[in-house]
Amino acid sequence: GDVRLRDGLIVRFLVKVDFYTNQGRYQVSVNDIDLAYTTGTIHQNREAIIRALDADGILEKNVSLPWPTVPLKVGLITAEGSDACADFLHELERSGFGFQIDLHAAHVQGAKTEFSMLRALDYFAKNASDYDAIAIVRGGGARSDLAYFDTEAIGRAVCEHPLKVIVGVGHQRDNCLLDAIAHSEKTPTAAAQFFIERVRAYVMRQRELGDQIFHEALAIIADAHEEVSFNSEHALRIIGDELEEHTRRLDRLAYGISTKSSDHLASERRRFQRLSHAVPSVASRQVDVAKTHV
Repeated sequence: GDVRLRDGLIVRFLVKVDFYTNQGRYQVSVNDIDLAYTTGTIHQNREAIIRALDADGILEKNVSLPWPTVPLKVGLITAEGSDACADFLHELERSGFGFQIDLHAAHVQGAKTEFSMLRALDYFAKNASDYDAIAIVRGGGARSDLAYFDTEAIGRAVCEHPLKVIVGVGHQRDNCLLDAIAHSEKTPTAAAQFFIERVRAYVMRQRELGDQIFHEALAIIADAHEEVSFNSEHALRIIGDELEEHTRRLDRLAYGISTKSSDHLASERRRFQRLSHAVPSVASRQVDVAKTHV
């Protein structure tokens, strides 16, 4: 369960050695395997890598990256056609959100794991502006299978990656280096659910903000309407008072103009009358002077 024999794995067996004298050969029978020794070695190797990354100050570099506001554009690193890939994509599809998933196939087990993982991580690093985050997923397996991820090169590539890395590797009890240096959701389905919850939380925030804006706008409109009504009434009172004052001034001006006009006309009439009386006598004297001259 915890250990799957493979090349390069350090193991400790309980064996029985038989020597066949007639044939001149030895036979080694494996009676037991010390799983704790192998898993301990895997753990020690992982801890050594963690210490090295921590010494360089990059252990929590990727974990400390800010979360994307709405992670809809996701780069996926996994084995193409695997159950882990299908589970991850199916969970996102069920959500109804418009996820954009770009798969970069990689080996998640075997000797080619490190090379293909580094190649995939490098691709998404070079195209980081096109994505919000990266998901690395694979199904469960023996601890010795997951140990393929436990290399310092993969650890450094993840720690220094410009995009936030979310890991869904194995089952709940499984563990590998990626779980210690990136955000871990333990399973591919859980990793997909994490993306869904981030997007759902964003949508809910937008709805709440929309409702808040709507209610605050209504309150502002109500306050503005009340202020306009008050100002309108105040303006009407001021205008009414001003009109009354101007009307009184116009009445006074009209009265003054009428009085002065009447006085002026009366004065002119009297002057005209004086002239009308003076003209005949003046004309008569002028006629007398002319007669005398003649």
